Amino acid sequence: MVAQARQLLAQGDAKQAIVAYDRALQPRPNAIEALVGKATALLALKDYDAAKSAAEQAVALDPANRDGLLLIGSSWEQLGNKASARDVYQRCVDRATESRSVPCRQRLAALDAKP
Repeated sequence: MVAQARQLLAQGDAKQAIVAYDRALQPRPNAIEALVGKATALLALKDYDAAKSAAEQAVALDPANRDGLLLIGSSWEQLGNKASARDVYQRCVDRATESRSVPCRQRLAALDAKP
């Protein structure tokens, strides 16, 4: 189910991807990969609050989940809360290994470069 959802999202069908992720979550509501995927699809549909919520569920299960933290930060950015986005990106940097923290550092730098 997650593979199908991922394929739908890659094809640009975020709405159907969410349906597939929801199906994957029914028997396993704590499936981090499905929660992160659903958050990604919701972000693509500009449903920032719902995307943040799904990503927060994933991070609650795995506090060092880089993708979940990046999605939370992106949601905060889109919602106009630069301070919260910065806090989440910094948490991502602090919790990830050096090589896995690169995207987090890049988002922090890009955020700080914005006026």
